[in-house]
Order: sequence, then structure tokens, then C-alpha cells
Amino acid sequence: MTNTGMTTRLLTFIFVGATLYTTSAFAQAGQQPMAPPIQPGQGANATKEGPAEQGDPIAAELPAARVLPTLGARYELLELNGYLRFRTDWFKRLNLGFDDDPALGGAPFPEPNGCNAGSSAPCSDKIGTANMRLSLEPTINLTENTKIHIEMDVLDNLVLGSTPFGTSFDGNNPASTPVSVFSNSQVPPLSGYNSTRDSIVVRRAWADVNLPLGRLRFGRMPSHWGMGVLTHAGENDPVHGTMDIDNDFGDNVDRLEFAFTLPTTKTQFSVALDWPGSGIAADQTDAYNGRFAGQPWDLDNSADITQWTFTIGQFDAPALFDKKVRDEELALNWGLFLQYRKQGWDYTGNNAGGVGNPPVASDLVRRDAKLYMPDAWVRLAKDDFTFEAELAMVLGSIGELSDAGINTEINVRQVGGVARASYKFLEDDLKTSLELGFATGDQWDNPVEGTTHISQARPFPGLGDTTMNAFTFNRAYNVDMILFRELIGSVRNATYIKPKATYKISNFALDFQSIISFANKPISTPGNKAFLGVELDFDVAYETDSFIAGMAYGVYFPGGAMDHPENDSAQGGPGFGYLTNTGGAKIAHTIQTRVGLKF
Repeated sequence: MTNTGMTTRLLTFIFVGATLYTTSAFAQAGQQPMAPPIQPGQGANATKEGPAEQGDPIAAELPAARVLPTLGARYELLELNGYLRFRTDWFKRLNLGFDDDPALGGAPFPEPNGCNAGSSAPCSDKIGTANMRLSLEPTINLTENTKIHIEMDVLDNLVLGSTPFGTSFDGNNPASTPVSVFSNSQVPPLSGYNSTRDSIVVRRAWADVNLPLGRLRFGRMPSHWGMGVLTHAGENDPVHGTMDIDNDFGDNVDRLEFAFTLPTTKTQFSVALDWPGSGIAADQTDAYNGRFAGQPWDLDNSADITQWTFTIGQFDAPALFDKKVRDEELALNWGLFLQYRKQGWDYTGNNAGGVGNPPVASDLVRRDAKLYMPDAWVRLAKDDFTFEAELAMVLGSIGELSDAGINTEINVRQVGGVARASYKFLEDDLKTSLELGFATGDQWDNPVEGTTHISQARPFPGLGDTTMNAFTFNRAYNVDMILFRELIGSVRNATYIKPKATYKISNFALDFQSIISFANKPISTPGNKAFLGVELDFDVAYETDSFIAGMAYGVYFPGGAMDHPENDSAQGGPGFGYLTNTGGAKIAHTIQTRVGLKF
């Protein structure tokens, strides 16, 4: 089997890696062999460290690396990490008091089904729900420098009570449960039967190899950079060494990566060849019928997306960064990120007939797309003060979009960023911070104007516009509880200011934050106004090494940008399509609880 495009990319990667390897080796000619990056407890001024301060040499190489537990004195072949979480959510009036009927302009959040036209059930403005997830993250330590990581979810975000015995979407309910009230048991989620997904999902599997002159990683792995504005790994943040079991998202990338430390410096460099997309594969069509466990293949290289990722900077493992701060040193990390993505052709059918059917050749259309994604990040800390910032851009063009009804080239010009300054008082018990964030926007509404969620956004510019300007924060970057997380889906076309204070008492933490938000392009909001509103979030948490529990309350006071104005013929223009679904947006509330076990 020949694959010219893929062979060319692999040969290019090998050539780049070999060139970098040779350059590093040549620079060290006549010198001692290059040592790995200094870890806590190493070097001339090292002090004896405890187990909590030991760093993993593989994890310290690159910010995208998972921060692994220290192997310790006894070598373990298999480590099992992860968490089990249980959450409840109570939402009140997240539709802001509007009817979610698209014919009436929609609403930011769906109403309960009892409020829909034709329902005889009672209509309420409240929704209560509970869900769970078991995340398993085993690590296989083949040697101290060679590891294999796996991440899988069991009963991922399963809504409790959603899969009772005898209830299915295919209508084949057993006679013993003619109605759901007779069900005495839950059954596993099964895609196509009682759910859209199965009980167990493997998200990632990759290898980590520490070589004499660098580090090699390959497989499907987490993607994370800086604060996570552009790409975010999800619940595990490898840059800051934190775990957020309340996170629902996280980026994966199919990647072959080589990273090394530049000789005589602490600066690290990496180059990666990524596979963001390859069109339709043989095992998704009838071309694979009868082959069973044989090797599938990419059906056509012309639809492949080529992506290269480069990083350079200084990246400390979280334990080392924190140790510098405790030792009253200036802790400084920084990095530059560049991702280049290119696609000539695109398969638009997505095998609409179903997995195992023949692909439709006419669905292979020309795309001529190029994207450049630069990102700069800095993090510094001294004593009680910490400052961190990230600035990301998405630049480029899409040459062909005739399949979407657009007959001109579309330019992409998107910018987003975050800056956060924090200060600790009372021997680190009180932490205050101020965060500023912004994301550029476009001058066009969602197809249903009052439905503000990014999943319902207009994908491409309207008539007369040839530029895509709306930058969207990574959905794993959580800012609040209601507006950006639930009503919009992420920070997009917005500028926000977020003061925050956290007070710790033993294992308890009290948290308060206020988010004041504005639309950068008011014309694309439901109310054509700039002020998105104010949200106040309160949280109380209890946490030990393995147990987490907490309760949070959020209240959102919407601004004029979320209103549904009436048509005013005196203002001219096309007017609004809300008909009887008009008025000022009403206050929304949420109460959320969480219980979790980390291991």
C-alpha cells in the first residue's frame, strides 16, 4: 500500500528531527554530554527535597506533557490515576424568560419540555439534574524513561436515571415494563439503543520516551498550551499542575513530536507533525467489509489536513515553579507557539449514509484553506505576586466555500487573550486576583437571533462580508457559571473583567468572583447593545488529598445585549424577529454541587 502524501510528511518530520538532533550534537562537540533540565534538588544550590518536591524529568520537558506522579524508590510497572465525580445542577430561568421557539427568535437556553407548544405537562422555569463520570488514567512504566499513557471515561456525564431497563429509543420495550414506572433497574448506555454514546470511551493513548538528546511522544494525546485560551487539555492542567474535576472538555491531538533543550540554555524547543483530519477512512465505509481486524487506510490523501506545531520557551514542571517561589526566587516561564494548518480538498459528506456504506465521490470538494495560529504566553511569580498572560491569533484564508453557498475567498482574522494578576495575603490564606479577557467578534447574528450558544452560531459570513473575526475561547477555559459557560458556550465577541477572592481555612475554601461583560460587536447580540451583564458566583469547597466536595451558587443579571426589543419602524432596517417574544431579559440562577474522589 502506497501513501505518497503521508510518506512525504513523515520523511519531512524525520529530516527536521535529524537536523535538529545533529545541530544539538554539533553544538556540544568537545563539551560534556548535555544534561537533562535541572530538577528540584539538583545543581550547586540544591537542597534535600521531600517526595512532594521531586520532579519527573519527562514531565518537565514540555508544557503539553502530563505531570506524572514521581516513581519513588520502588519502581511501579503500572500506575492508576483518575477520579470519580458526582454532580447536581439546578437551573432557574436560564432562558432569561424567553420562549425558545425558533420562529419567535429563540432563547439562550432550552425551556423544559413542558413549556413547548402542544404539551399538556406543567411548565416550569426550573430544571434539576444529576450526572456522573469515572475517569481512568493508567500509566504503564516500561522503564524509568519510557511510559505509555491511556485515558478513558466510564459512564461519561451520564444523567442519573436516564437509562432505565425497558426504555429505549428504538421502541422495543419488553412486556414486563410497558411504561417506565415499572422499571426496577438501570442498564448501561448503548449507542443507538438508549443513548448517543457507549458506556466506555477511550479518549487518549500515547507514548512518552526520554532520549539522550530529547524527548519523543507519539499517539493520540492531550493538547495544552499556556493558560489554555487556544488549546486546553481539560481537567488536568499540566502547566499549573491542577485538576478540575468539574471540567467537561479537553483537546486531543494525533501527534508525532520531538522536543529537546537547546545546548547551554534552559530554553526548550519542540516540533510536531499532527493529523487533525484525514477525510474518510476505509473502516468507515464498505471498502473494509470482510477485513475484520486488518489494517485500515486513508481513502484519499487530497482531503488530509496537514498541521505542524512549533514551540520554544522556558517551561518548568509545576513543582519546580512552586519551589522557586517558596525559595523567594523569581520564577519566570514563557513560550511562543506556532501552528500551521493546510487543507487542499475536503470531504463534506461525513458518510451521511452511515458507517459501512460507500463514500460519495461528489462530496470531495476543493477547500484551499491555510491557517496560522501564533500564541505568546508568559508566567512570572515573586513572593506573593503572580502575573500570567496569553495572546492568541487565528489568521489565514479559506479559498473555496461553494458547498456552503459562498463564492468568494474568506479571510480569517481572529484575536483573543487573557491577563491575570494575583496577590496573596495572610500567609497565603487569602488570594485575590483580577482577570481581563477579550475575544474579537463579527457583525452578524446567529441564524436564530435569540439563541446565543456557539453550537448554533452562523458558521460563515453573511452576504457582503468576507472576513471571519470571531475568536472563541477554548471551551475548557471556564470563566463563570452561567453566561459564558451555559448561555454562550464560551468567551466569544466579548470583553470581561473578573475580580476574584479565595480564602482558605484548613481544608475549606471560600470563593467569590464577579464577572462584568461587554460585547465587542453589539450588533450581533440579541438586543443590539454592548452591555452583556454582571454575574456573581459564590463557592464553598472542602478538599483533602483524595476527597472533594463543594457547593456553588451563581446569579446572572443580564444587560441590554440579552434583551428582545420590539420592532421600531422609526429606526429603519430589517427590525427584529421576536414577534410576541419580546421584553427585557430576566435574572437567571444556578445552584451546583459536586462530590469527587481522586486517586
